Amino acid sequence: MTHSGLDKFKIRLSVVKALMFLIWLVFIGRLVILQLVQSDRYLAAARQQQYHMIELQAKRGTIYDCEGRILAQDIDSYSFYVVPGEIKNKRAAARSLARITGTGSWSAKFAGHSRFLWVARKTSTAMERRLRNSKIETLNHIIEPRRVYPAGDLGLAVLGRVDIDNRGLSGIELYYDELLSGTSGQAMLKRDGLGNSYLFDEELLTEPQSGSDLILTLDLDLQQIAEQELASGIIENEAAMGLALFMATDTGELLACAVQDSL
Repeated sequence: MTHSGLDKFKIRLSVVKALMFLIWLVFIGRLVILQLVQSDRYLAAARQQQYHMIELQAKRGTIYDCEGRILAQDIDSYSFYVVPGEIKNKRAAARSLARITGTGSWSAKFAGHSRFLWVARKTSTAMERRLRNSKIETLNHIIEPRRVYPAGDLGLAVLGRVDIDNRGLSGIELYYDELLSGTSGQAMLKRDGLGNSYLFDEELLTEPQSGSDLILTLDLDLQQIAEQELASGIIENEAAMGLALFMATDTGELLACAVQDSL
C-alpha cells in the first residue's frame, strides 16, 4: 500500500471511529434520559397498563324494627368481570356471555372497555354457578354487598330501595343514605404477563368502612296488620289508594305506615 493510500485508510478509520463514538454517545444519552429524566413517566405508563383501580363498596348499615328484627341488610354476593384486551377469542367469549346473561352487544362492549368490564354484578346463586363453569378467558370476580329485605315487600314503601351501587333511591334508604352508606374502599387489579387477572396483595387495599345501623320505631307485626287491613279497605270501598298510620299516643312514635294503590 502506498503512503497516500495508507493516509486515506487512516482517515476512513478515524471517521468510522468517530461515527461509532457519536452513536455510542447518543445511545448513552438516550439511556440516561430514560433512566433519570423520563423514568417516572414510563413507570407510570407501565403501571397504567398493568394495574387498574376498582372501587370496593362498603356494606350499608342494617335497618332494624323497634324489636330488633332485621328489615334491611347487606349480604356478600359475587360480581364478575373480564379484561377484554387480554381475551384472545373475543367472538367465543361474546357468544358465551350472551347465552349466560341473556344480554347482547358484548363485542361492542369489549371494544369500548379494553382494560376492565363488568359482566354481571351481585349475581344470584344460579348466575354465579353458570359463570364459574363458563371458562371464559380472563373472567374473575370480587365480592360486593347486595341489599336484601328479609321481610319481602313488607314495609318497602317506607324502607325504599337502593341502586346497583348501593346508593339509596327512595324511602328511609334515601333519607338516611349518608348515615347508612359508609365509605367505599379501593382495590388494585393486576394483570400478569399471562393475561391472568386478580386482586393484588391486601396491604395495597383501602378497606371500605361499613355504614351505621339504624333502628326504626316501626313494628313489623303492626306493619303487616296495617298493610293487610289497608288492602282490604281499598277493595271494599273501591278506593284509588289508601294510607294507614299506627302511632303511639304517648310518644308520637310511628309504629306502622302503609301506602297502597288499588290493585
